[in-house]
Amino acid sequence: MTGQHRHHIILCGWLQNPELPVLWPWRAVTTHTVALQIMERNPYYWKIDPAGNQLPYIDRITHVLVENNEMIVMKALAGELDYQERGIGISDYTLLMENRAKGDYRVVMWKQGVGADNALYLNQNVKDPVLRKIFEDRRFRQALSIAINREEIWKLVYLGFGKPRQASLISGVAFYDPEWEKMWAEYDPKKANEILDRIGLNKRDKDGFRLRPDGKTLSITIDFASGSATIPDVLLLIKKYWENIGVKVSIRPLERSLYTTRCQTGDIEVGVWSFDRNVAVLSDPGRLLGTTTDGPWAPLYALWYTSGGKSGEEPKGDIKKIYELWDKVKSSPDERIRDRYFKEIVNLHKRNIWIIGFVGELPQPVVAKNNLKNIVDGILWDDTTRSPKNARPEQFFFKK
Repeated sequence: MTGQHRHHIILCGWLQNPELPVLWPWRAVTTHTVALQIMERNPYYWKIDPAGNQLPYIDRITHVLVENNEMIVMKALAGELDYQERGIGISDYTLLMENRAKGDYRVVMWKQGVGADNALYLNQNVKDPVLRKIFEDRRFRQALSIAINREEIWKLVYLGFGKPRQASLISGVAFYDPEWEKMWAEYDPKKANEILDRIGLNKRDKDGFRLRPDGKTLSITIDFASGSATIPDVLLLIKKYWENIGVKVSIRPLERSLYTTRCQTGDIEVGVWSFDRNVAVLSDPGRLLGTTTDGPWAPLYALWYTSGGKSGEEPKGDIKKIYELWDKVKSSPDERIRDRYFKEIVNLHKRNIWIIGFVGELPQPVVAKNNLKNIVDGILWDDTTRSPKNARPEQFFFKK
């Protein structure tokens, strides 16, 4: 196995201090800061297989720290990886499939619990007061959404994998809503132009870009965490679609920790992240609440909510309704009433489209050496389930 970036490892106590006792199948022998992070079997792990053998089957795991995603793929092609799914995307699929024999591996396909890969999160707390008022108008967000040609993105960037859709919960999970999946997801730049004209953004500068109410060119900066293979390709298309309706776009890659910091402080206009955490949304509702701030659609409102009003900004309108509804979800003893409240949160997202997605329900390629067994197809791959934890790696074994 190999790690993608040092900051991708969850900084839990047991990773920082190898002396801590653990309940997991493996324990850290080295810290996460070294180039070769080693884990060894926990001799006190409490699970056994049906024959009475103590798990895990694999005694030792080494995580190799590499510079970028491309290095992960290169190591797979060279046969240097026993197992990997993190840092590998559908854009790597063709190359991985062509080199299976050379690398002595197979490609297993799981399903991402991701309603939209590389969704756009329009920051409702953007610092520019004129831009904030524009962002707060749901009609503006709706126009941006229908200006996007999802079919083209699906074919050009995602090779026809997954399906074109709005940022919404995936099919097969609780609270999936087929209407939300299609909401403001049709490609209609003519209608988008008409909406923008109707809401008062009907004046243009000498280059044909729309003017804000203060007379400045309507320009949006999209920030993203550098490292993804697909984000730059997607954003170049988004720039084309939005500038086609008169909205100027700048694209800015940021180092991931800087991107995350700027998201949390509300210093981003539009951020890019997947619409993930779909598999068990009641257990992990951060995308819909805005409390998971790497997708910064309401970071300062979310901070107000999570701090009990001590920090951030007090929300208003439909965003405040979301927090009121979530409080009712948490306190309701009746599942039917609880689910009804949560469905109202879903409906508020359907109506507002704070998060704009393009393609979702993608497969997740998993590279596994041919002699590594007990890896099954069809696992739901998501942050909530801490994948690959839900694939039970303590039961993986090497066939001799």
